[in-house]
Amino acid sequence: MKEKLKYICPVVIIALMVEAAIIFKDQEILFPEIAAIAIGTLVRPQLAWKTSRLRILITIMVAAICGMLIVVYVHLPVAYEMALAYFIGQILLLVSETTFAPMISAIVLPVMLQTKSMNYLISAFVFTSLILVVHYVFEKKGLVDVKPVTFSPMWNKEKITIMLARTLLVFVGIVLAFQYGFKFAVAPPLLVAFTEFTNPQGKVRKKPMQAILLIFVCALVASYSRYMLTMKLRMSLIIPVCVTSMFVIFMIATTKMYIPPAGAIGILAFLIPDQSVIYFPLHVFVGILIMMLVALVFFREEKNYVNRREMKA
Repeated sequence: MKEKLKYICPVVIIALMVEAAIIFKDQEILFPEIAAIAIGTLVRPQLAWKTSRLRILITIMVAAICGMLIVVYVHLPVAYEMALAYFIGQILLLVSETTFAPMISAIVLPVMLQTKSMNYLISAFVFTSLILVVHYVFEKKGLVDVKPVTFSPMWNKEKITIMLARTLLVFVGIVLAFQYGFKFAVAPPLLVAFTEFTNPQGKVRKKPMQAILLIFVCALVASYSRYMLTMKLRMSLIIPVCVTSMFVIFMIATTKMYIPPAGAIGILAFLIPDQSVIYFPLHVFVGILIMMLVALVFFREEKNYVNRREMKA
């Protein structure tokens, strides 16, 4: 029963978030990264990132606030604002001395959706805090393993070079995606996935096709759950969201492919306009396929650098 709680609690938390959005009639309460954080903290045996509970909460809130500030004060085309948000998100990632990439989605999402509602910030704080409280309880019950983390400055030549390279590639990708009507190919959770794919030591890179298929299938199930259950059968939004969440967690637990952005992309399918639902999985597939290929081709130098350093040692 304790093991089942690891899979039940994330679904319950996501359902509470959806119920809050229904009660307050504000779709901006839906914060897709809640699914990613829940998977990376509660479903996975250990934290998916080098971070701590306190830094998760702080970085999510700082990123979310920065995203809304960009919407309010930076008056550029959305594609350019998204590229700027991604760049700032990477700076926050380095400053935080963590690998907690979901903060990038927290800053890019409000820009993509042009969110100005304070409910977005409240939702991010409340439900992230709830996940972290549950994670603390899980730690005490022995359901998750929390190892001490040593934080160290990440401002070095290699990290900065990689950051700038990622920014340039993402900027080109966002501009092209918007120009050709494929904007969800650069959806915030996919930008998080791309950031994680560019880590040459990342385990996901060892099984690139499995990672691509997992994210695509999650988008497919989410989109068509919403289309059939909510748009056609007029069911409450909470039903397809729970179906999607259970499916994503089942797939991740079965395949052992702990990819938090897969959960976030599933929730994002419930935020997009109705007319975009059918084509959302196609956008996601094209986006994640290109991002994985770019990551594999362009981001190999750090691995070579590490190998050379180990040989010298």
